[in-house]
Amino acid sequence: MNAKRHIVRTLTVIAFLGAVSATAHSQEVSLRAWTDSTEYQIGRWITLQVDGQMPAAIDSLVPVVFDTLGPFEVLARAVTEPEIEGSTKTQTWRFRLITFEPGKAVVPSVPFAYRMPGDTLWRIARSQPLPLTLTTVQVDTAGDIKDIKPPVDAPWTWEDVLPYVVFVWLACVVAALAFLYVHYKNKKAEQPVAAPIRPAIPAHEAAINALRQLEDRHLWQKGKVKQYYSEATEIIRIYLEQRFGVRALEMTTDEVLQAMKRIRAADAVMSDTSKLLITADLVKFAKYAPTPDENAEELTHAYTIVRATAPKPAVVQAQKETSDVR
Repeated sequence: MNAKRHIVRTLTVIAFLGAVSATAHSQEVSLRAWTDSTEYQIGRWITLQVDGQMPAAIDSLVPVVFDTLGPFEVLARAVTEPEIEGSTKTQTWRFRLITFEPGKAVVPSVPFAYRMPGDTLWRIARSQPLPLTLTTVQVDTAGDIKDIKPPVDAPWTWEDVLPYVVFVWLACVVAALAFLYVHYKNKKAEQPVAAPIRPAIPAHEAAINALRQLEDRHLWQKGKVKQYYSEATEIIRIYLEQRFGVRALEMTTDEVLQAMKRIRAADAVMSDTSKLLITADLVKFAKYAPTPDENAEELTHAYTIVRATAPKPAVVQAQKETSDVR
């Protein structure tokens, strides 16, 4: 698997280098690579340092290095801040390498890409290759048997930790939402059902009074057509809610009409209710411009709905006597 990945990375680097200029000038950038030793045990970290010297006018020098460098895996990389002295700029790159193949090995030259000021052409500068010797751990067959030294783990990076942080965060969010849902559901179940509040005056009387006040204000005659229809339908919705227990203030027009179909006392005013609510919806939401006759008919329908469904005098008297006894 590592060999396959190394081949893919190598082909990528070759394709990149083939796309840039092959005529880099050695006097523009000078690179020197070195390690603190020429012999390492396999599995030990190898610090490759590349010192660069370049004209100060060069904006940046970028190493074209992926997760492998020849037979070595690249565990980490770092770069120092550039130092400028006169017209010369120096900078250092450090690569932490590792390999598990013993024998003679060569750290390949490290390619760096850069562009000169005012030039869009990419140029390539390279460090020199470094030969290394990789040895295995020497085993003393005559000595005592000892525990194997535990492997040295590569340092954790933010990319390694991020998936765990996201998972823990999502788990906390789901747990919090579940807690709030159960708490809200239990609290809602414990709340007693409030008894309906009886209006101070009968619903039909309150509705008639409100309609008369609306009529006296002459809203649609003053050009306040939308407000006129909004207040007319609100009066009727409040009346239906108090008279029949229909939650008309929270329902759409279709839901109100469907609810009234189940009320026998409302059969006679289904047509008036439909015309009143639908016309008001067209005015409020579809920018419909009603005629003066339609404006006048809106109140006519409203009065008809209230008067046709108001309780009979005997029923009203019985409700009043019941209320007095309580």
